[in-house]
Amino acid sequence: MILRHNKYLQEKADRCAKEHGFLCANYIGKRGDMFVYEPVEMGREEPKKEFPDVITIKNNRVQHHKSMESILILAETKRHYRKRKNFEIFSILRWFKGEKENPYLNDRERPLAARFWEYEREFFMNYQDRADTSVSLADAYEQWKAEFLSEHLPGNSPNPYGDMTDWQKVFETGRKQNN
Repeated sequence: MILRHNKYLQEKADRCAKEHGFLCANYIGKRGDMFVYEPVEMGREEPKKEFPDVITIKNNRVQHHKSMESILILAETKRHYRKRKNFEIFSILRWFKGEKENPYLNDRERPLAARFWEYEREFFMNYQDRADTSVSLADAYEQWKAEFLSEHLPGNSPNPYGDMTDWQKVFETGRKQNN
C-alpha cells in the first residue's frame, strides 16, 4: 500500500489525463487512501458548466470520474487541503492563527500578546493583498518581524541610557521581564 504521493503515481495520473484528452494531472491531495488529481486542459479560459473531471488512484488502480461523485471527491479533498494549508500558514506566525476575534484580550499572564496579535493580523492581511507574489509568507514574516522588533518596539528611546529589554524574547513570550 502506497502512503505518499510520488513520481510513480503522478506518471500514472498524467497518463490517464492524456488518455482523456488533457495535458496532465494536477495533484490535489489525499482522501483516505485515495490520491486525487484534477486534469489540466491547455488554453481553456471559461469554466466548464458540466461535472468536473477527477482522476483517483486507490490500491494502484487509476480511475477517471466525471459524475456527481467527482464533485464530492473534489470538494472533500479541497476542504481537507485548505485545513492543512491553513495549519501550515498559521504555524509560521507566532500570535495570529486566523481567528476573527483576538483571543488574548483578557490574557493577564501575557499582557502584550493581544497587541502582538493585532500587529501580526495586520501584517497577514497586508501580505494577502500584496502585489509581489514571489516572496513566501515565511520570508515576508521574518523580514516584517525583524523590522517590527528593531523599528517599532522601543530600542534606545525613550530611555537615554538605553533600553536593555530583549524584545525578541518579549515578542515570543508576550510579556516584558523587568531587568
